[in-house]
Order: sequence, then structure tokens, then C-alpha cells
Amino acid sequence: MVSSISITGSRFNTEINTSDIRNIAKSTDRDHVGSSASRLWDKMVDWFCGTDRAEAKKLVFDMVSPRSQTSRKVDAFMQLSEIATGGIRNNFTVHEDALSKSYRISDQGNVLLELNLETDEKYTNEIKSAFSEEISKTKSDMASLTEKGLKNAFPNQFNADLPRFGLNAFSFDGETVTSRDEFFNKLSVEEQASVFTLCHQGVFAELIGQKICFAPSNDIEIAFSRNDSGELEITAYFEKDLAKVEDETEYQILCQQTDSDPALKHSISLKAEFLLDKEGAIKEANSTCYSATAHMVKIGI
Repeated sequence: MVSSISITGSRFNTEINTSDIRNIAKSTDRDHVGSSASRLWDKMVDWFCGTDRAEAKKLVFDMVSPRSQTSRKVDAFMQLSEIATGGIRNNFTVHEDALSKSYRISDQGNVLLELNLETDEKYTNEIKSAFSEEISKTKSDMASLTEKGLKNAFPNQFNADLPRFGLNAFSFDGETVTSRDEFFNKLSVEEQASVFTLCHQGVFAELIGQKICFAPSNDIEIAFSRNDSGELEITAYFEKDLAKVEDETEYQILCQQTDSDPALKHSISLKAEFLLDKEGAIKEANSTCYSATAHMVKIGI
């Protein structure tokens, strides 16, 4: 029996079968999936039955292609599950344990596509022990400089990283930070010390641990907000992914290195959340790191 994925239509259902998936996997980019004739039909079929078959093929390509970033693969999985026929949505499942998280598309017991991510989580006590002493030292150093009339002379990694991140990487209560001074005016001195300590690349590296990705650049976003009690909440997101390497030769070399060493990862992403009390100390914290190797998607026929 041929396995397939059904996509919702207003008049009838359209299927992507395992042969389609083979062809998608062989495609070189998401806008040229299938033959010219099939692409034309994909555009025309929506006129008559309102299905999302053409978009579904592109989403499957995003899951299969090694040139898709891991976050894009996860987004594609979620979008596919949303446009699938109601009953077929049960074939899109997420499996999670202490060490891994997988996004799986199955049909009649056959796994068609699977995206596997390794997970590593840290919680308040572990994070407190790693950073509380450093926060206290930062506060002490800042107080000493303030007493000497050198309030803005504190040397810290945060200020060194700021030009690399760019101000657009920061937001406060949903608004993009456009002025460094305006941003720090919203923080108490104690909170500033914690921001200096927690919001730089070295912290991301410590929370990620021994995992390594050779991607030459990374995406960083840090969101600050006040809760109803006036406490500062920080959500930091970090991602490195070889799929962002534009030069094909360099990309292939890095993938070969990744394949040869289990310690190297095709992609690494980290989400860290901190809740600070009014004294700037860590009240609650957790971080989740996802990492994946180059061959993430399995195709079961």
C-alpha cells in the first residue's frame, strides 16, 4: 500500500505520495519541485479545489533540504500539520524525552519524514550556581566605579558584543530598542549588572556546553519586559546553522567536518529565560538547547 500525506481541499483531498517525496528530496530549490507540468498543475488545481498542494510540496522540501535551517524545518513541519486534512493531522506528531525531540510525519504506521533534535535543559539552581557569583562581582565593580565618578566606564562583554548584535536584536516590552542610553535608563543599577552578566555570547556558550557549530555567524535576539510585579524578565534566543553558509564549497567542507566528528553539530539553538527580582538577582531561570547533525531528516518508504 502506498503511503501518502493528504492536504485539505474545499471539494476533494489531494495527496502527496512517497514518489512525490522522493522527487522533492532530489530537487535543488523549493520553487522548482517536480516537473514543469506538475508545477503548472499545482498552480491550477488551487483554482478548482482550493488546496494548498503546491505550498505543501515546498514545505516538505524545506524539511528535507540540508540547506534549510533547523528552525525553518520545524516551522515547515508545523505549517504542514496545519494545512493537512483534519483527520490526517494526527499523523503529525512530536515526540520528546530528556535527551531528544523529534517531529514525525507518519501514515499507516510508516514514518515518511522525521526531524530529530538533541535537547539539553538547565534550570534555576544550575543557572544560579553558574552566574550568581559573577552577578555579585559585577555589582561590586560597578559600585566601586560609580564612587570614583566613573559610572559609565565599566568594561564588560555586553558592551563589546552590542555592535555585533546590533540594537535591533533587543526589544523592551515589545518595542525595538533604538537607543542604548534610553534602554539602560529603564533599568536599575542592579538590573544593569545582571544584564551585563547574562546577556552576552559567553553566557550562551556556557549554557550550550560542549556542542560546537562551525557556522561563521549567528542570530541573536534578546527581549526584555516587566511583569505585573515590576520584575524584569529576559528571554534570549541564539542560533547558529550551517545552512546559512552561502558559499557552496565552504558549506560542503563544513558538512564533511561535521559528519566526521560527533561533537560537531549542523545547527545549535538556545532559548534562555531569566526572571530577576527587584535586586537584580536571578529568581527563576531555565534554558533549552537544541542541536542537530547534518542528516536530520529520515525518509521512510
